[in-house]
Amino acid sequence: MLKRFCLSALLAVLYVSAFAQENRAFVQGYSGNVEFANMVLFGKDMFGSRYQLATTHGYNFGSGAFVGGGVGIMYDTSIAGPVASAFLDAKYNFCDTKVSPFIAVRSGVRFWNLFGNFVNIGGGIDFGRFSARLSYELSGYTTSRTLTKDNTLFCSFAFWF
Repeated sequence: MLKRFCLSALLAVLYVSAFAQENRAFVQGYSGNVEFANMVLFGKDMFGSRYQLATTHGYNFGSGAFVGGGVGIMYDTSIAGPVASAFLDAKYNFCDTKVSPFIAVRSGVRFWNLFGNFVNIGGGIDFGRFSARLSYELSGYTTSRTLTKDNTLFCSFAFWF
């Protein structure tokens, strides 16, 4: 009976230590990612898509909260050219598990062929070192002295390091 109790206690300790801090969002300190995104424009008289490669670097507070900044390069099919961006990114994970839902907000500026700002609000799931995110993005920019507002559906996949 004592052997079974000791074995059960040992297995419980190993289980807790093996599964504690399963999500990288709950480890305090530096965190960064590389992200690939596909965006589809929608709305009245809007069409086109965008492909973006971005990197974000920041700080995890250990409670599931992340704040950072990033840069990206995007190809916009509606203007047939590259666009650069710089942004601030905030994210909050709900669970300290291997698969964890999160909400995120990103805001920044775009330049080089498009000049304007954007706000991106959405959510997704972290699984290990990978993230999948679905968001709505509203952006306003100028091209050739005309102001344009875009509605965009944003889908991205990221690798965290």
